[in-house]
Formats: sequence, structure tokens, C-alpha cells
Amino acid sequence: MALSESPQRQALRELGESVCAACQSAKKPKQSFCPRCYYTLPEEMRTALYRRFGSGYESAYDDAKDWLRQEKLS
Repeated sequence: MALSESPQRQALRELGESVCAACQSAKKPKQSFCPRCYYTLPEEMRTALYRRFGSGYESAYDDAKDWLRQEKLS
């Protein structure tokens, strides 16, 4: 049985990538999302990504990814 990646490890891996997990556009490593996706997020979600870094970042990141996916479907 293969072990799945923990949410924290996945969030940190995606943070280091150069592709936005929400839209697959280019982004800079160490930024959560590409600029378009980031500025689409409500201000509270953008703030939470940095206020919670180191403690709760993966939760804030997952919430933001879910929100962006829902917006894309709307």
C-alpha cells in the first residue's frame, strides 16, 4: 500500500513549485499562487496565507485552493 503525502508536505511542496496548483499557470516558487489567483482571493484569505505561515499554513492554503476551484466552476 502506497503512503499518501501529508497535507502539510503537499502544501510546502506546492509552495516550492513554479506552477500554480489552482490554475496551472506559472508562478514564482515560494509564492502560494500565481498573481491572478492570489488577487482573486478575498483579502482575509490572502492575509491568512502569511499570518498563519508556520502554524496553520496548510489549512489556509487548502481553504484558498478550494475557494479558487469553486470560483472557477461558477
